[in-house]
Formats: sequence, C-alpha cells, structure tokens
Amino acid sequence: MEISKEIEAGQAIYSKPVLSIYDLWVLGISNKYIWKCPTSHLLKHFNQHITSNHLDVGVGTGYFLDHCQFPTGKTRIGLLDLNQNSLDQAAKRIERYQPTQYQYNVLDKLDRSYWIIWITYCQKAARYSARRYCRKILKKAASQCA
Repeated sequence: MEISKEIEAGQAIYSKPVLSIYDLWVLGISNKYIWKCPTSHLLKHFNQHITSNHLDVGVGTGYFLDHCQFPTGKTRIGLLDLNQNSLDQAAKRIERYQPTQYQYNVLDKLDRSYWIIWITYCQKAARYSARRYCRKILKKAASQCA
C-alpha cells in the first residue's frame, strides 16, 4: 500500500503511547470541552445506529464498539484504519467479537474535499460520501468471506 508523506504523517500520531491516553483526552476532555458534545451523547447516537454487521472506519481505540449495545448476539465486526496500532488496540479491546482487521487508507479514493469524513453530529455536520466507498469495501470483504 503506497501512501503519501502527508497521510503517513497524519496517522503517525496514533502511536501506542498516544493511544494509551486517547480515551482520556479525546473521549473525556476533547469531546466535552472542545467539540461541546460529550462522549455519552455520541454513544447514545452510536447505539441508535449500530447493527450486528458493522464496519468501523477510523477505529480509534475501539471505545464505542466496546461500550455499545448490539441488537443481536451474533455480531460481525470489521475494523478499517490505516494505522496498525489503532487496529491492534481496537481488536484487542473487542476481541470477544473476533473482529476482522482491514488496514487501508480510506481517504485514498476520496476527493480532498472529503478528507474530514466524520464530524460530530452535534455540530450538525454529517458523514460524507465515504459511506458509498465503505459500502464497496464491505461488499468486497463479504465476497472474500463467501
């Protein structure tokens, strides 16, 4: 997988030491005080939209998958991220679900105007056209499982 220096630098911050404080900083402080959208509010939203067949894009530490309420007991989870540290941490955190990891640069196929894929819905932003691209990845993954 070939990635630009710009993309490499952007994802390099997610080292093991940074991920060890990620939940405290991002979910505990940043969401509440900077984005003005507490993690509990995001988790409620996440729970309203989670399915038992889920591809998580930009996995962070796996917090939301670890704390959400899946609608059924039979759960299939794909983790998609460019950063292997994030994939490993999220996979370990939710190992009870036996997630499948996909290391890929989802931004690779998107126009630069879509580089911010997910902005908290609390600020009335939305998920952009990455959804369509992620559907293609899901279909590809499903065909590999068949």
